[in-house]
Amino acid sequence: MSKETHLYFTDLSREYGDVVSFYLGNRLTVVLSSPATIREAYRKTEFSGRPRNYLVKLYNPLFTGIVDASYSTTWKKHRHFAVKSLSAFGLGKSSFEAQILAESQHFSNILAIHPMALDPGDFVVAAISNLICVMVFGHRFEYSDKEFQSILHSLRETFSSLVGDRSRDYIPLLRLVPNKFVTKHVTLFEEVKTYIRRQIEEHKRTGKPGEARDYIDAFLTEMDTAKRTDFTENWLVNVVFDFFAAGTETTATALRWTFLYLAKYPEVQERVLGEIREVLADGQAPQYEDLKRMPFTDAVMCEILRLCSVAPLALVHSATEEGTIGGFHVPNGTDIYLNLWAMHHDERLWNEPMEFRPERFLGMDGQCRKDFEAYLPFGTGHRGCMGEQLAKMEFFIFLVTTIRTFSVTFPIGLKPDPIEGTYKLVYEPKTYDLLIQKR
Repeated sequence: MSKETHLYFTDLSREYGDVVSFYLGNRLTVVLSSPATIREAYRKTEFSGRPRNYLVKLYNPLFTGIVDASYSTTWKKHRHFAVKSLSAFGLGKSSFEAQILAESQHFSNILAIHPMALDPGDFVVAAISNLICVMVFGHRFEYSDKEFQSILHSLRETFSSLVGDRSRDYIPLLRLVPNKFVTKHVTLFEEVKTYIRRQIEEHKRTGKPGEARDYIDAFLTEMDTAKRTDFTENWLVNVVFDFFAAGTETTATALRWTFLYLAKYPEVQERVLGEIREVLADGQAPQYEDLKRMPFTDAVMCEILRLCSVAPLALVHSATEEGTIGGFHVPNGTDIYLNLWAMHHDERLWNEPMEFRPERFLGMDGQCRKDFEAYLPFGTGHRGCMGEQLAKMEFFIFLVTTIRTFSVTFPIGLKPDPIEGTYKLVYEPKTYDLLIQKR
């Protein structure tokens, strides 16, 4: 494929329809591109599995974790436990807002001492990752911490490796041929997981019964007290990895896109700033509840999530039994791609979908409306994003904290049109320097 995967699949849907099937090597593949078929696939349990790919098996041979495990009783128990435990540590709750606000201030302090043009991407990733660290490890890191930087680098590189040469997933004979990509792929995952295992051992050494400091403590307590055979250290390592992978890159990438678009459209940035100043008094900290009184800011966030479609193909689903989608028969074992990009950029559903127009999310009453069938940035159903509320809180508080403190512009002579991105499991912007200056 000469095009990136989500664009190639979109071209197929435009030519052949909203349900397209073909073989990738030896694997039957279905690509869904309409609101009706995508929502149907999310809703049906028989399409909530995960493919047992060769490359996944190399770093996760038991296919455990929230991301890689197929829909099952065990998977449901782990997802339920994760939501319950992380909620106790603030997931998506107002009680965690103070932590998000504090991290956004750390982020602002770092930007303030870098007056030259820079790409803030690394700082954004570190900031969002720190919020996961607090819930999982019980503490945050300084952005300059060398080990923290190394782990974040490996974590981000895993995303690139996941969309690299996937031919061995589809052509088994190629697995006999040594390959540097495969070696790097496994090494990157193992670097992150080795760090997680060290954190688990530290928690075993310092933890106290009945005093869960974070998710790792809560999981270890569940293992010891319930004596549950389906709660193992292997599951713990992979669930924690999933929290970082899913909880860091998606929100951080959305913020990176937002800063770029606000730099490109200064009139939108000024309107957001005006709304912030109208709602919040000087020195008043933003709260997620304030978003209800900032409909234009809300619309900007929605438009970023639509236009940039951070997870353009979501994560691949697999049919765990035969069924139907859109009236078409889908055999057991079929790989199913949910092409959110195609849906979010369909000219039949959106007026001029490639244009950045936050106003499309404003209703006649001036309030932000999100009840579009063709708008699904966080998925839905059994495999919907369990961290959706946290992501929205982070997105809003970081956006408000940054824009009320700094102006974001492109350096003189640089104003990319269009702003380009690249697909690395998430759709992230290419590297662009920004001038982020105190107001």
